[in-house]
Amino acid sequence: MDKINFDKGNKKVQVDEDGSYIIIPMGDNSFPERMIAFSEEAESNYRLLYEKEVEFKELTKGKELENSGIEELSKMRSEIFTNIGKAFDKLFGEGSCMKVFGNIAPSQDIMIDFMEQIEPLVKKYATERQSEIEEKYNKRGRR
Repeated sequence: MDKINFDKGNKKVQVDEDGSYIIIPMGDNSFPERMIAFSEEAESNYRLLYEKEVEFKELTKGKELENSGIEELSKMRSEIFTNIGKAFDKLFGEGSCMKVFGNIAPSQDIMIDFMEQIEPLVKKYATERQSEIEEKYNKRGRR
């Protein structure tokens, strides 16, 4: 059997002190678009949650809190954070959310912190990849 090996463009990024890492699939041309879609979806979900929390505070202002309202808001928060975690796994690979954030449903502030740290790396890898592609195909054209 013949065997080939080639660079798929995956970049490993260490996400904790134990050496756990996630994969940034820079060879996947849909990754940048999916990353933007993920950021927009997460922001939309966080905004929805914020609006519901404000609405809940207004409705309960000066009133004794009912468990059903608190439970409903808590359930909504859990669903939104869980959905964001699943979307994160779709973007970076199964189990990535657990590797990065641990056994939690990531809140908005830590997700923003992560995205602010990963975006410059993605841009750096994209620039490097583009240079590699240009060099590879310039060499092929000279043959």
